[in-house]
Amino acid sequence: MKKQSGFAVLEVLILVVVVAILGFTAVTYMGHQQAATDTSATASVVSAPQISSTADLTTAENVVDQMDVDANTTDNSQLDSELANF
Repeated sequence: MKKQSGFAVLEVLILVVVVAILGFTAVTYMGHQQAATDTSATASVVSAPQISSTADLTTAENVVDQMDVDANTTDNSQLDSELANF
């Protein structure tokens, strides 16, 4: 009689099913954690108003300045160029 070594097909199939279940559980858990993180991060974001006149550009610039963490006004160059071209 021949001596068998290694895994049988059924054993490998069971191993694949167990790994798939663990992987699915981990991905689902990480997805819930990511969703909880995303909703808390986007809750404080303020959107800029719709721009249809030059007065709206000033309002948009003020909104952008309020969101700037470093209080740096050098990032307003796009708004300044839009104001100049309006």
